Amino acid sequence: MTLTTRRILYIGFIIIFFIAAPPLVLYTAGFRYDFQYNRVVETGSLVISSNPSGAEIYLDGELYKEVTPTIINTILPGKINLLVQKEGHYSWKKEIEIQPRVTTFEEHITLFKDTKPMAITEHALVQYWWNRSHTLLAYAAEDNTLRLFNTLNQKDTLIANSADASSVTLSWSKNRDQFFFNRNTTQGNKEFIIVATQSPERIIPLSDISTKSFNSLQWDPVSKTTLYGTTDSGDLMRLNYLLHTEHLIAEGPVTQYLVEEKRIILIAKNTSGKLYLAWINPSDRDTVHLLPEILVTHYDTFIPSNSHYIAIKNQDTNTLRIIDPGALPPLSNEAIVSIAGVKNAYWTDDGNTLVYSDGFGIYTQTFTTPISVLPNQKETSNLVTRYSKQIRELAISGNGRHVFYTIENELRVSELNSFDDPRSIILYSGTNTMSGLRYSSQNNSLTFIDGDGILQTLALSQENLRSFPFGN
Repeated sequence: MTLTTRRILYIGFIIIFFIAAPPLVLYTAGFRYDFQYNRVVETGSLVISSNPSGAEIYLDGELYKEVTPTIINTILPGKINLLVQKEGHYSWKKEIEIQPRVTTFEEHITLFKDTKPMAITEHALVQYWWNRSHTLLAYAAEDNTLRLFNTLNQKDTLIANSADASSVTLSWSKNRDQFFFNRNTTQGNKEFIIVATQSPERIIPLSDISTKSFNSLQWDPVSKTTLYGTTDSGDLMRLNYLLHTEHLIAEGPVTQYLVEEKRIILIAKNTSGKLYLAWINPSDRDTVHLLPEILVTHYDTFIPSNSHYIAIKNQDTNTLRIIDPGALPPLSNEAIVSIAGVKNAYWTDDGNTLVYSDGFGIYTQTFTTPISVLPNQKETSNLVTRYSKQIRELAISGNGRHVFYTIENELRVSELNSFDDPRSIILYSGTNTMSGLRYSSQNNSLTFIDGDGILQTLALSQENLRSFPFGN
């Protein structure tokens, strides 16, 4: 090879290097050429995860080579249409925007199972109550009987008769499979009865524990054998149904109360007949913590907030107030969030988010920052979805990611925290209206009463559908 030839080769390799090196460096650094705008741009990344996993991914209609969960790199910036789908499930789609040198996360994609409801019991019912593990179902049937259904062995047991099934109230204990119920006797009196489900035939009338007449009861969330109740005279009592003992907690008249793990919130009357709001610690019931700045009425009821906040709803005006009891004067009046027109309201399990409906729209409001810290910068409500037809039933998942609701004969689900691109899916369309909508985090399922009075369950995932204990 001559010297001239070698020089030509050397110069050629150098020229090729300087031509090829910059594009390779830019390529490895995440740069791509955008043929639409004829320019070099920095790309972004997309992290996708779904439940269940193994779902197909479509970007602008093109199938991606991998399934969820995965990371997609070097995506040109701009808006793209993302579609995630899996056989036998409702698809999920959203328009997302990819930013240069930014990773976009879509990690909480839920693909609901496309399935049909299943009947739980054969009896037509008007009310029902699940225990905490969703293995025992107490229900008031249309034939004015109270029954207990075990979903594990399919055993249906008669508990008691009632003069009116629609007037029965019932509450499960959080610590044990036991409940109390209240029924109106044929003489028109109110009767409370405690039932231990291990031996359903063993029932304990409240009259066996106390000679006083009670108008309400609540379980102690801490003790397995303790209840709280108000007498007809308004005294708040603590009762142990095994020891048959009773203790005075607060002298009446107490008109409303809510028993929590570390406090009891109550509305009571003072000696002049004026209502006041207060709370007490069960371990120090002699100390009453008054909230004199908060005006309350006979229409006010408590809503569990799963946090230190006190939530009060006025049943006459449908106004919901969220109060921070830790606020001290002069911030007491400012540290109150007031929401008008609230029909249904639920808190997430962590107590950070309120989900509520005004009858036609569904809203959320977060309470991650104490309102007593920044009283003049309270977070406002965010609209999730709105309809021209009335929203009748409402239920939320415990993690606060989804809200389930009914409109006429349709059962729908919407994602929360997706206000810029709200999505709604029709999970079921029946022939009649539905009532008594409940969500079970243990089974990842919904239960509701159909138009014929039959309790139905709708599995939301394939795993729970396979292991579902219901069916006749």
